Amino acid sequence: MSLEFRIIDAFTSTAFAGNPAAVVLVPADHPRRDDTEFLLSVAREFNQPMTAFLTAKEGGDEPTYAIRWFTGIQEIPLCGHASLAAAALCFNELNPTARRVRLQAAACTLTADKLDDGSIEIALPQDLSVFEDAPVPPEAKAAVKAAHSALFDAIIEMRKIKIGWMVVLDSAFDLEHADINYVALQSCLGSYTFTQARLTPSAVGEAIFSRVCHPFISTPEDFVCGAAHCSMVPYWLSQPASTRLPPTQGGWTDSTPFKSLQGGPRQGVLAVRWDKEAGLVALAGSARTVMKGEVLV
Repeated sequence: MSLEFRIIDAFTSTAFAGNPAAVVLVPADHPRRDDTEFLLSVAREFNQPMTAFLTAKEGGDEPTYAIRWFTGIQEIPLCGHASLAAAALCFNELNPTARRVRLQAAACTLTADKLDDGSIEIALPQDLSVFEDAPVPPEAKAAVKAAHSALFDAIIEMRKIKIGWMVVLDSAFDLEHADINYVALQSCLGSYTFTQARLTPSAVGEAIFSRVCHPFISTPEDFVCGAAHCSMVPYWLSQPASTRLPPTQGGWTDSTPFKSLQGGPRQGVLAVRWDKEAGLVALAGSARTVMKGEVLV
């Protein structure tokens, strides 16, 4: 029984930008629907940063799909950009009249909403570990210095977050074009989120720019990382950090939405907001389908 798939670039309206994901439709009666090793083999064959597997579920007032996310190495509990890609397939092809779809994973259920401008918003759990006073080990700082000495000199502060380390940089540093040595970052376990305020925004009008490195996986730079934004958005919208953001009419509060640009060789644009009371970080963006076909095994 063959499986339909799409390759979808998430958080971009331009082909071959943003963060790509394979989205595979798995019928409920497929004999290998729950075969983890089979799904991992399919994900490995795609060789994309992430592969999402979708299975439609019956009942309910809103379209609902079971979802699982795989890199080419392992299954992971949550992925923001592949969820947005999966939601785009649901809205564009499977449920064109729907305004909301639900994505049910083992650990959580995500909602995806189609906004009036055609973009899609997904909400992920916030990461407030960025506000804890967890010590940063010397070896983590040494890894950053070895990866790019000028970047190290531009550090404002470095904080522990759930996925690794968040490194806040001076706005004057050219993070966008920095040649980061991913191998050097392997000396200390964890991902590295480099972020800075954009005091002179580009054409997309973003307030922050960031790059995220996962030095231990096959795709060492994450072009758009939802998990990293779950730490960055609360950080930038909290005092005194918000005083470093570009001036905006009415000032900044913890609910002020803003744009974020992320990525090195590929870039994605996100509209982000923090629902502090609900404990969620909402990420909105566009998606572009660039390939479609069938898995024949």
